[in-house]
Amino acid sequence: MQALDQREARLSALQHLGISLTVDDFGSGASSLLLLQQPHFSRLKISQAFIDSGAQQPSQQAILHTLGQLARQLNVQLSAKNIETLSQWQLLQGSGCDSGRGYLLCPPLPAEAIAHMFGHALHNPVGELACAS
Repeated sequence: MQALDQREARLSALQHLGISLTVDDFGSGASSLLLLQQPHFSRLKISQAFIDSGAQQPSQQAILHTLGQLARQLNVQLSAKNIETLSQWQLLQGSGCDSGRGYLLCPPLPAEAIAHMFGHALHNPVGELACAS
């Protein structure tokens, strides 16, 4: 995706196939604000750097709230990973985070438990997965 001359065509082709794209680790490294000028992304995944100590740092709280507002204005979902504490999850939800993953929400599971969860979800009319550790 670094090749600018080919990026637009490749992203358009993927979107045309019905594939939704996520900007991973948004806010750090190569995940620049410039990526948001292109309408191909349906989700922003917040960089872990803003989550680790975000519940204690006022500046990081402000960044998370701003990312939530930005996601709503761009009509994209906001996601987070490596959620380990209740205070992190509450801050993320209050900031407009739509989804997340991490030890708090579901610790690592054996393959049999995951297969059972997906099997249950297929028969559940709501279609939600429930983590049972």
